[in-house]
Amino acid sequence: IIEILTCIEAAGLTGDSNGRVSAVRLKDGAEISTDILLACTGVRPNVELAKAAGIATNRGVIVDDRMQTSLAGVYAAGDVAEHEGIAFGLWPVAVEQGEIAATNALGGKLQYHGYVPSTMLKVTGIDLLSIGNFNAEAEDVYEIVDEQAEGFKYRKLVFTSGRLVGAILIGHRDQAGLVASLVKQGADLTPVLPALHRGNWNVLTQLEMAA
Repeated sequence: IIEILTCIEAAGLTGDSNGRVSAVRLKDGAEISTDILLACTGVRPNVELAKAAGIATNRGVIVDDRMQTSLAGVYAAGDVAEHEGIAFGLWPVAVEQGEIAATNALGGKLQYHGYVPSTMLKVTGIDLLSIGNFNAEAEDVYEIVDEQAEGFKYRKLVFTSGRLVGAILIGHRDQAGLVASLVKQGADLTPVLPALHRGNWNVLTQLEMAA
C-alpha cells in the first residue's frame, strides 16, 4: 500500500538508539514512523566564488548564449550556470554546456540554444516518451491526438505555428526516436499536418525516409 500525503512539510528527523532514522517530524507537529528516508532536494548552485569576483549571479551564475559570464573571458557551465533564468542541474545539459564553454574559451563561436526536456521509459512493458511542451495551453498552441484504447496505445503531437514543440507517445516505440528528434529540431510539419489530421501517421515515417 502506498499512501501519498500532500501539502505537508518535513521539519526534522527522529533517530533510534542505533543512530538510524525512526520517524519524520512534520511542521504541524505530527510524526511519521519510517525505516528508510529518501530525500530529493534538487540542486543548489554554489555561486559564492563568482559573487566574490564581481560576476553577475541569480540562482546560478548568469551566462549568455556563449556560456560567458558578465566578466569577459570567464565562462560557466553545468549545475552552476543559469541560462535565460534556468539552472538545469542535468547531466546532458552540463555535457553540452561544457563543450560550448570550452570551445568558446579557445576562440570558437558556438551557441547554446537551451534544453528540451524528455523522458523515455518502459512502464509494465509499455514504451513511453514524453518530450518538450506536451500541454496545449497558449492560444497559438494546438495538438493532434491518436488514442487506441483497445491496444493500450496513445500519441499526441503539440504544435506552435506548425512547428512540433512537444509530444507524448505510449506504445509507439518505432516512432519515439524520430519524434524526439523532430521536437528537438522544432521541425516545421506544416506540409504534413493535413495528413496527420486525417489520421495518417505514416507520414512521420516518410519524413524519416526522406531525411
